[in-house]
Amino acid sequence: MAGVRAPKQWSLTKDETITSFESWRQNLLYTLSLDSIFAKFLEQGVVWQKKTADCPTRGFSDDSSNVPASSRLTAAQKTVQLELMLGQIANFCPIIARNSIVKNSTSLQQIWQSIRLHFGFQSSGSHLLDFAAIQLQSDERPEDLFQRLMAFAEDNLLKSDHDVTHHGLLPSSDEDMSPSLENFIVLHWLSLLHPRLPALVKQRYGPELRTRTLASLKPEISQSIDSLLAELQSGEHAQVLRSAIASFQQVRPRNQLAGSASAGRPAAVPAGGRPAPAAGRSAPALGGGRSGSADLSGGERRGGRGQRSRTCALCVAAGRPGADSHFLSRCRFLPIEDRRFMAGVRLIAGCDDLCEDLDSEGASRLSQTDSDNQ
Repeated sequence: MAGVRAPKQWSLTKDETITSFESWRQNLLYTLSLDSIFAKFLEQGVVWQKKTADCPTRGFSDDSSNVPASSRLTAAQKTVQLELMLGQIANFCPIIARNSIVKNSTSLQQIWQSIRLHFGFQSSGSHLLDFAAIQLQSDERPEDLFQRLMAFAEDNLLKSDHDVTHHGLLPSSDEDMSPSLENFIVLHWLSLLHPRLPALVKQRYGPELRTRTLASLKPEISQSIDSLLAELQSGEHAQVLRSAIASFQQVRPRNQLAGSASAGRPAAVPAGGRPAPAAGRSAPALGGGRSGSADLSGGERRGGRGQRSRTCALCVAAGRPGADSHFLSRCRFLPIEDRRFMAGVRLIAGCDDLCEDLDSEGASRLSQTDSDNQ
C-alpha cells in the first residue's frame, strides 16, 4: 500500500455495538483508501454483480481508448482488484461467511447492511422502535447512557444510499440531526435517569430555559446530575418516613379505642373483699388535688386529647388502696429494672405517658421510689 502508515485493523467479534461497528468500518475504509487500486471501488454509488459462471467479470467492461494507457484496465483486471478488496474485508469480518462478501456481494452498502443484520441493528424502519428498549445499566454512568442514545439516533437518520423511504420518497441527501431531535433525546435521557428529574431540571434551570434550548444546557446539567439525583432520593426517603409516621399515628387511635372498651368492663373483686376502683373514674376524684392538677396539665400538654384512666394492675391484683391513682410503670412495688424496661418500650412506641415520666415531677417521683425500694 502507500507509504502512509494506517492504524492497525482489528477483526469483528460476536458482540458489537453500533459505535464499535462504525469505528471498525471507518478504520477499514481508511485502510483500503490508502491503496490506489481500491479507491475507485470506495466511491459512493459504485455497484457490481454477483460472480457466477454466466457473469465472471461481474458486469465490468474494458476501459475505452480515451483512458491513458498507463491506467487502462480490462474487465478481468477490474474483477481481480475488486475481489482483492473484498477478500480484505472478509479477513476482518470472520462472523460472516466469506463467499457472502467475496462472491455474493453487489456493493459496499450491501456488505455493511448484512453485517448490521447479523448484529441486529440494520438500517430499517423497525430498528427505530428499539430506542424504547434502551435503559440505564447497573454499571453505567449517566453520561455513557446519553452517548448511547445519541449514537442510536444518529445511526437511524435517513441516508440517501439506504432503501428506507419517507412517505414513499427516498431522501435526496443524508439527514442531519435537528435541534428539536437533540432536545427530545436529552429529555428522554433525563426520564431514564429518574422519572421526576425533568421536573426538577425545569425548576432549577427555569431562567436559562427561557432563552436557551434543553440540549444547549446539557453540559451544565451533566455536571450537576449527581446532586440532582441525590436531591430526589433524599426527598423520596423523607416521603417514606412521613408515610410510616402517618401509618403509625393511624394505628394508635385504634389501640386507644380498644383500651377504652376494655376499661368499661366490670372491675374484678380482689381477694381482700374490697372492690377495685372503677377504671373510668377520674384521678382528681380519688387522688387529691396534686394528682388532679398533674393530670390536667398532662391533658393540656397533649393538646386536648382524651385522658386515659390510671390503673395499676399490680396493685389491683394485690388489693392495695390507690390502685387507680398511678400507672403500672410508676408503681413503687415494681422493681427498678422492670420500670426502666417499660420506659424504653414506651419510648419506642411513642407513648405520651413517657413525657410525663420525663418531666420534673415524674423524675422526682421515680428517684424517690428508687430510694424507697433500695
